[in-house]
Amino acid sequence: MDVLDTELGDLDDYYTVNLPESQWTSIDKWFGDNVSLTSLVMTEQNKIKKTIEKGRRKNIRTGIPTVDVMINGLFPGEVLYIGNTEENCSNAFGLNIVKNFAIEKNKKLQIFNCGRGEYSYARGILSLCSGIDECELLIGENLSEDELDIIEECVEKIQKSNISINSSPNIAVEDICDNITILEPKEYPELILVDNLCFVTTKKKSKNKSQEYRIVSQKLWKLAKDTKIPIVILGPLSKQRSKMKNYHPTAKDMPAENMLESFDKILMVHRDANEKNKEIIKVTSVKNPDGKYGFRMLRFDKYCYELNELNVGVKRNKKLEWYNINRVDNPKKI
Repeated sequence: MDVLDTELGDLDDYYTVNLPESQWTSIDKWFGDNVSLTSLVMTEQNKIKKTIEKGRRKNIRTGIPTVDVMINGLFPGEVLYIGNTEENCSNAFGLNIVKNFAIEKNKKLQIFNCGRGEYSYARGILSLCSGIDECELLIGENLSEDELDIIEECVEKIQKSNISINSSPNIAVEDICDNITILEPKEYPELILVDNLCFVTTKKKSKNKSQEYRIVSQKLWKLAKDTKIPIVILGPLSKQRSKMKNYHPTAKDMPAENMLESFDKILMVHRDANEKNKEIIKVTSVKNPDGKYGFRMLRFDKYCYELNELNVGVKRNKKLEWYNINRVDNPKKI
């Protein structure tokens, strides 16, 4: 029997490797009762193997580079909360995930659109994919032939995507869970997007909105852990605190106390009051065991919901050098 195929105990398999006497080697040394050098070495090898296996778990990328860099992707069963001080910014993150993850990469995505009307949500996706102002799509009269061709191409791409959308307004979290658990594992989506936590309710009677938030977040956390499907939840942050001078988002900005434990990773999005360019938004990492802490900045196009990585030009010795803004690391020269 190969040493690596040794049976491990159910309770102590991570820390203990018991070797039969026939497997002891001439260099084996004893370190007390029933503990040998070979056993200790094999225990360490077992721990290394398990660590490598963890690193090989399927890692989901949302398709938004800033988000993926900061959280180091999403592993099976993890819940990411992206809190926003403004609803249109929240819409932008949801729509960019739809475009980059599901449409461009053709990944299977389940969306629970809880706040916007189904036609409004579809129009938002089309606006982002085509780069055409959502208001122009709504009116439709001033669209050129070229723009109509672009829209047609976008519609064809969306039709080929593997997206399921449930647009039930104020959907109960129990119904969200039922929608997923009735599926066979082979039918599971690769990612679940809940947009927006404000509009998710619960069938269980709540004393107030804070308690409702806690119940909803706990049930979504359990759904992710039971199915091993990563979930991205978009939701609000404290609007009152965001008006403070030199505002910096913290755990206090969560919509309810004790919600931190229901989310594996948390990012917070807001505008810097001192930033003259109102298109610039800041993404801050608040809870992030697998990634890096700090913040990054994005350029947000409010007309078509596009999020762009922000690059800046710095003039040095009469030569313009471009850098990617990244306060997590040093700015990276492009």
